[in-house]
Amino acid sequence: MQTKIESILEAFLNTVSGFAVSWLATIYIFPLWGYQTTTRTAFEITCFYTAISIIRSYAWRRMFNRAVAKKRIDNHKHGEYVRT
Repeated sequence: MQTKIESILEAFLNTVSGFAVSWLATIYIFPLWGYQTTTRTAFEITCFYTAISIIRSYAWRRMFNRAVAKKRIDNHKHGEYVRT
């Protein structure tokens, strides 16, 4: 299991590396579909998509944590032991 510091470091590196890949992809892929863009515009687009991605990831994580917590509560009520 990760420590809180390891978890925040992983999340940070995942976000930063994803941002860099997305920014470069926007710069080079948009022109393939006829959309000319500047590095600044590509940066701004990437910022929006990164924010959406962070919100989406947070929502999924909370949903799964809620489901796991509910399962633990239900199993505890029925006297079952669930190893986590």
